[in-house]
Amino acid sequence: MEDPIKSVSAGFFEATFAKLGLLRFDWIRKRRLKKKLQENRIKFPKGFRSTSRLMADIQADRDTTVRLPMAIGARKSETSDEWKL
Repeated sequence: MEDPIKSVSAGFFEATFAKLGLLRFDWIRKRRLKKKLQENRIKFPKGFRSTSRLMADIQADRDTTVRLPMAIGARKSETSDEWKL
């Protein structure tokens, strides 16, 4: 018979390390987003970047790409699906 305390503690540590890994990836993605949104290029005269371009830059799904810019203080365009810091 398996020890219940051992299996609960193993599950706790597994979930904790998975969460830490996700937090690390989010931190890296936030840095990339901030860098991309602060760039001033001729191609982006108003400073806005599309959600699809940001998705490709940070290699994340759409939900993550919408969540992370809000976390770093970016604002969404009122007229289109673009972001600006």
